Amino acid sequence: MNLSQYREKAEHLSQPENFKEAVKKNWPVPSVGLLFVLSLWIRNLPNRGLENLQALDPYMIFRISQHLALSGGVPALDFSRYFPYATPTHTIQIGEIAAPAFLHNLGLSAFFPNYMEYAQFFPALMGAIGVVLMYFLGKELFDRFTGISAAFFLAVLTGVMHRTSAGFFDKEPVGTVFMLISMIFFTKAWKQVDWKHGMISGLSLGIFTVTWGGSKMLWLLYPLVVGAIIFIDEDIKALVAAYTPTVLVGGFLGATFDSARFWFTDVYLVANIGLLAVLWSRYVIEEFELLEEHQIKYYVPAASILGGIMALLSPLYSQFIASKVVSVINSVTSPKAGTVILGTVSESQPANLRSMVGSLGVDAGAGISAFGSWFTNTFGGAELISNLEVIIAPISNLIVFVSHFVNPWTLTLLGVPVMATSLIVMLGRKYDIIDSISGKTYYSYLQATAIAWLLTVTAFFLATPLQNPGLRLYSLIIGSITAGLLYTLVYYLKDEAYKILLMVSGFLVMGEIVAALSVVGSQNMRVVAYAVLASPYATGLIFPVLAGFLALLVLHITEDFRKPEITAKWYYALPVFWIVSNLLASASTSRLVFLAGFPVTLTAGYAFTTAYRRLKGLQIPEFDLDNPEYLQDARLGLIIVLITVMLSVNTLSGVATAQDLGESPSDAWDPALDYIENETPEGSVIMSWWDYGYWFESIGRRPSVADGGNLAYYSNSGPVNYPLAQFLTSSNPENHTDFLKKHSVDYMALDRSMIGKYSAVSQISRRSNENFSTMQTLTSPQPINAYLQQEEGERVMEFTSRRGLTAIAPFDMQTETSNGSITDFSIDLNAPVTIRNGGSTLKINCKLTENGREQLGNTSQRRTLPYCIAERPAPTLEQAASSGSRGGLVLVPEEISDSTLVRLYLMDGYGIDFVEKVDLNRFEYVKMWEVDNSEIQ
Repeated sequence: MNLSQYREKAEHLSQPENFKEAVKKNWPVPSVGLLFVLSLWIRNLPNRGLENLQALDPYMIFRISQHLALSGGVPALDFSRYFPYATPTHTIQIGEIAAPAFLHNLGLSAFFPNYMEYAQFFPALMGAIGVVLMYFLGKELFDRFTGISAAFFLAVLTGVMHRTSAGFFDKEPVGTVFMLISMIFFTKAWKQVDWKHGMISGLSLGIFTVTWGGSKMLWLLYPLVVGAIIFIDEDIKALVAAYTPTVLVGGFLGATFDSARFWFTDVYLVANIGLLAVLWSRYVIEEFELLEEHQIKYYVPAASILGGIMALLSPLYSQFIASKVVSVINSVTSPKAGTVILGTVSESQPANLRSMVGSLGVDAGAGISAFGSWFTNTFGGAELISNLEVIIAPISNLIVFVSHFVNPWTLTLLGVPVMATSLIVMLGRKYDIIDSISGKTYYSYLQATAIAWLLTVTAFFLATPLQNPGLRLYSLIIGSITAGLLYTLVYYLKDEAYKILLMVSGFLVMGEIVAALSVVGSQNMRVVAYAVLASPYATGLIFPVLAGFLALLVLHITEDFRKPEITAKWYYALPVFWIVSNLLASASTSRLVFLAGFPVTLTAGYAFTTAYRRLKGLQIPEFDLDNPEYLQDARLGLIIVLITVMLSVNTLSGVATAQDLGESPSDAWDPALDYIENETPEGSVIMSWWDYGYWFESIGRRPSVADGGNLAYYSNSGPVNYPLAQFLTSSNPENHTDFLKKHSVDYMALDRSMIGKYSAVSQISRRSNENFSTMQTLTSPQPINAYLQQEEGERVMEFTSRRGLTAIAPFDMQTETSNGSITDFSIDLNAPVTIRNGGSTLKINCKLTENGREQLGNTSQRRTLPYCIAERPAPTLEQAASSGSRGGLVLVPEEISDSTLVRLYLMDGYGIDFVEKVDLNRFEYVKMWEVDNSEIQ
């Protein structure tokens, strides 16, 4: 357009009626803009008062990315890591450091005084851009309204908030942006048979690959979808245009720029290239008429069977192919085989239903509570709200109840069968099983799909609490058999199947409630009802099943069985495979819950759009009422209430989540990190458990022995975690001083969290996730000073644990006075500690102190636990009494009471002659020791 055309367009839009028409036509533009602003604002909430970054890995990425941005390159070796052997920087995924550095130098640096402030804001910006991209993905796959709905859910979803919020300068914010771009243009290339869009998809996939290992989920998704579609012999030319450049460009970039993690022989790339070869052979056969037309449809199934046989026989003719086949089988059947270290990481454990629902749903109660706190802090009126609690509480409870029906989790579980039913009907038409079906028959198929899906999900997610991983496989088998049986029922009974399946749905609702009751269990019905509604089973399973049943019941009552228009859009398989694979995979590994948030928001947006349009257009029969318009008004009111609750509760939940995020490390680490940076000689080497290495390297500016990279260069004995764990669990640290000399250790640091992490240290030391030792912490239920008021000779403290243990500890108090005032006091646990667990009572008569191991008296060996007690530092019992806070005890198994970690942290280094404690401060959350190398033999 030239200048005159722009002028004419501006004059045209200056007319009010033309402007209104333009706004009406382009309503997504301001909507997406508002969602971008909302998303950016929420994600930037943690940035208020932020001095550092969040978590652990962001510090390493920040340090290298800053070096690249400011100096134009990165060193070949990073001597801060794995000292003194250093870390080759080519092992770092280049995208996670290059993308932020590139954008910084492209112009964003003008808005920030230094790279740290830029790094704090950058993740929030990427997260907000991801929200905009989600709109385009939803629009491309479905329509604009679905795109807006999906973008809204992504803007506020709890599960993606942490890793895309201010300060989380990690790989996820950048990686997910390019993941969405790849999927958008893959869909475009598929729909439009356009190679150019396929090239952009491949370019984005390549950048995603060199940025984050989570790209493997996309390398798995594409062949799953493409393989399924070419198996039924559909969209061959479109997939050639979309899939070919995606795999070739993405694979080339990944192997070229991330060769340490992704090479041309990588199983994911090999599998995709193999499928690409099948796709091209199918295309060539049709293009050059190498087979008869009626034979072509059997080519891919036959090739698939032959390929499967050849894969199984691969050990006979190709070690390379055999290794790839075994790798795929192992990744499916035993993904954690041989990875003891990974088995100690919480993100590698199966996700339970509570964490899944908490991350992928909405915590309405937390959102309402956060809003109430903000309102009273901003406008006052706390007393008024307290007086109105009788009115506010029921309203809040009602909002929480309604929110269960409009949160992303519920909408996702209901959206999957709606999308899948469209594919089922398309398949039925293709194979002439379903020709022309009525609306009622369509909803019968929908019910069949929903019942099979919800049964599968229920069994799948119960595998973790029942501690039966095999149940996941059985759930898939049960779901498949159920679907087959119910589809057969609908095929033969047609419309009559609807009532039968509606009854089955009702029984499914009751079954979910009974299952929840059996898990919760209680004598009091009121307590039972509350416990069930507050349990993850209600939010995660009961409410989705109930919502689906109520929707189908409404259709049955109104008899409005108009079926949606279903056309052959095979790219619908992309969102279906995306959500199902990610949702089920995240239940097996917690780290994938974040990735599942993206298909969840897309599916939730689709489900909400479908429900809104269906409810809005619902044909209500003319009941014999005095005022028939009442039902229309009620429907409109219901729509308004549901939308209002959905928007407000989801937004408040997202805000509450963002406000709870904070920087790492905590303030308790400040004295130690300040000492490391300012008091230790330059070049001093710090050793701690691997979690904290990045902090020493980036904040303390000192090299570290171990960090989150779990490094093992120049060694055949495995990652450095193994000898480090053996040192910390050894009862004779003098036998492990070679490890200290090897890494030139000058200082050691441990914090209070190591009490709970001892189990992980023990597992790694013994190289087994099943055979390990652990310590337990018990906390006083009330402030320690409350126990000091007891009469002398009758003084006891009580401590409890989450596992149901109760400890009764007698104590004595000594005081120092001056002019009649107490100037100092000490608390001494001076008698055996009683441990109660259920109906049993046992004694502990061993105490660990800075002076060694002390006996607390004589007890019957038969009634004595093989444990010692130790005072939990930070705060000590005296500090807790002075500050009015709670104190704690640590239960230490006798078998580890003389381990290096216990002696260092709980006994102030007792018996370890080659260390000298560093005086940091009185509140010793972190303890440090200087290593006297002259004392090391």
